[in-house]
Amino acid sequence: MNDITKDDIIAHAIYPAIAGEFDSATEEAIEEAIFEVAPRSTWTYTPGEGWSSPAMDYDTFWAIVERVATA
Repeated sequence: MNDITKDDIIAHAIYPAIAGEFDSATEEAIEEAIFEVAPRSTWTYTPGEGWSSPAMDYDTFWAIVERVATA
């Protein structure tokens, strides 16, 4: 059973990448958009490798950030 929460993913995968770059409303919109593409159930944590989802790669992540931040 995987007990990863949305808060875990936000705190360890999303927020470190975007922290301080956007206001809180934009950060929340980015988080929502990321979870639309890569739901919580798709995320895993692998020691030494970090957080990942087969539905979310580097380019997809940053495309979402750019799309939401410039909307």
